Amino acid sequence: MVHTSGMLAASSSVETRATVAKLFDRTPLVACQTDDLTGAVLAAALKNIYTLGLGICDGLKMGSNIHGALVAQATREMMRIETVGGKPETALGLAG
Repeated sequence: MVHTSGMLAASSSVETRATVAKLFDRTPLVACQTDDLTGAVLAAALKNIYTLGLGICDGLKMGSNIHGALVAQATREMMRIETVGGKPETALGLAG
């Protein structure tokens, strides 16, 4: 099976994460798991904000340099989720 997309199953319960991930067995969607609820929620929310900014940059035809600068800044900011209890690796994964 070729995976064409991914998701993150976040829960403090190992059983719940495994159950959710199993629902997507034999589908094009790969389901990764984490116990980092804080990181998953924050990274997903921040990702959506940064995506809007990138879309605006594209719509205004600002070019790849500003696009790259925004991605770099977003990555730096997302790595700081540990200051509020999240794990930086969560921000670098599917949630972020």
